[in-house]
Amino acid sequence: MGIGIDSINEALGCVCIALGAYLFFVAVKTNMLFYCTNMQVHMNAIIPVLASFLVFVGSLVITFSLKNRSKG
Repeated sequence: MGIGIDSINEALGCVCIALGAYLFFVAVKTNMLFYCTNMQVHMNAIIPVLASFLVFVGSLVITFSLKNRSKG
């Protein structure tokens, strides 16, 4: 069938996971470098939460599209 909606979903899931991992890495690095100002602390609290949310959503999307493909 070529590129179906499942393939697109899997690609989006992979992008979400990659973006989440990258954000988590950035958060860890900035935590090591800047932990003085209040603004930075608030940003560093938000970024890991966002990163883990992205990884979670990405893995959910991939799981559902793989289930749909096996039904197909």
